[in-house]
Amino acid sequence: MAVSGKREKMPGKIRENSTVILNYTICDSFGKILNDTYRNTPVNITYGEGKLPPGLEEGIKGSAPGDKKRVVVSPEKAFGERRKCLVIKVNKNMLPAVEFVKGESFVRLDKFGQFQRYTVSGFIEDWVYLDSNHPMAGKTIVYDVSILSVKNIN
Repeated sequence: MAVSGKREKMPGKIRENSTVILNYTICDSFGKILNDTYRNTPVNITYGEGKLPPGLEEGIKGSAPGDKKRVVVSPEKAFGERRKCLVIKVNKNMLPAVEFVKGESFVRLDKFGQFQRYTVSGFIEDWVYLDSNHPMAGKTIVYDVSILSVKNIN
């Protein structure tokens, strides 16, 4: 075999600081699609920066362009466990005079003056229960991932 001065570029595999372009769909453990926004819209990340849930990052490490895989991620490595302390009870007269619907999300200032997303989780008489857990908290998440591109420095 003749050796030339040029090195043939091998497709890179995902490792720390790789620039990765991927598509994915998020399902629950029963196969119900929770988010397919990124099925056809590529996501561009730098691997290891924490832009993806830890379990998904672990699941794609070592993957190469063209790889398709299913990554099952436990709640603690996805969006966290549901925390009861993140559900608050607010009297209706402390909220804007609008009709709230169970399951509806909105943003309001929390007690620290920060914007916080809440989901209406229920009502009892004059009280509204607002949940600031991530909507996917407590769920085992299944990602169907397609690796489109991997670029490594060095």
